[in-house]
Amino acid sequence: MTVDEQLERYLKKCAARGGCGERTIQNYRINLLTFLNWWNGSDLKQLTEDDIDDYIIYLQELDAIGLTTLNNKLRDLRAFLKYAHSRGWCEKISIKLLNVQEPDIVPLTDGQLKEIYDACMMKKTLDRYRDYTIMRLLEETGIRINECLNLKLDDIEGNVVKLRQTKNKKAREAYLTPAMKKDLNLYLEARHRFMVTNEMKNNGNLWIVTKGPTMGQSVAIGTVQERIREYGRLAGIPVRVSPHTFRHTFARNFLMAGGDMFTLQELLGHATLEMVRRYVRLFNRDRQVNYFKTMENHQRNKKRNNKPKFP
Repeated sequence: MTVDEQLERYLKKCAARGGCGERTIQNYRINLLTFLNWWNGSDLKQLTEDDIDDYIIYLQELDAIGLTTLNNKLRDLRAFLKYAHSRGWCEKISIKLLNVQEPDIVPLTDGQLKEIYDACMMKKTLDRYRDYTIMRLLEETGIRINECLNLKLDDIEGNVVKLRQTKNKKAREAYLTPAMKKDLNLYLEARHRFMVTNEMKNNGNLWIVTKGPTMGQSVAIGTVQERIREYGRLAGIPVRVSPHTFRHTFARNFLMAGGDMFTLQELLGHATLEMVRRYVRLFNRDRQVNYFKTMENHQRNKKRNNKPKFP
């Protein structure tokens, strides 16, 4: 079996047993082909840990690649070689990831959210109200942008959103607050009028393209990502504004309101608590502000009630 055939066997295994989506499998393929094309070997049994070290040096010398991306490539390579070793295709090879400082996660403040929404709604068009409602849903539920854009009309059941196409292939639910439900209903009413006016058959897509040759079809993720970035730019927001920023914002708000991390894990759809623990760790800064304000009040009260008494 050639190396290319072994790679395809591994990717097929990932798709069948790992519950990986098409996009994830494609990323695996790209990352592993980066290594195999560099290595240019014909038999994995010839691979050594020295080759891995040389590959890491090669990646480090590429100007366009950061440490996080480098580690992603190494992580995918490590999983592939572990599988290859289990099948007897290569010797056991140890791959250690490089130490990478965790990037800052900066959620949006309530004021910044209002500015972004105001920038979005400067024009009263259906595509703007669609974008506004998408951002509001991301803020209120913390769901991923892919999960959001894959929603169908039938996935909305009262105050419950049925997430059927998720990253880990496990269906889960998100919930609508009364304010979010009101915003969604207003969009749905506008969407219905648009479909009737344009004599378009209802296709069940929740978020639709409003102009051009694909009018009425599901809006593309790249379109939404770019438009959200543009609203952040128009609002003059100094931090990165993306669909994932809204997910971070939901996590921060949920924790600061007293939510527990186990419920947050379920709502976000994380397989482990690793990312949720990171949220807890990062947003300690917010709790520190509350701590010092509370303790300052406590110290002031203590001084008033415990004035020294002189004989």
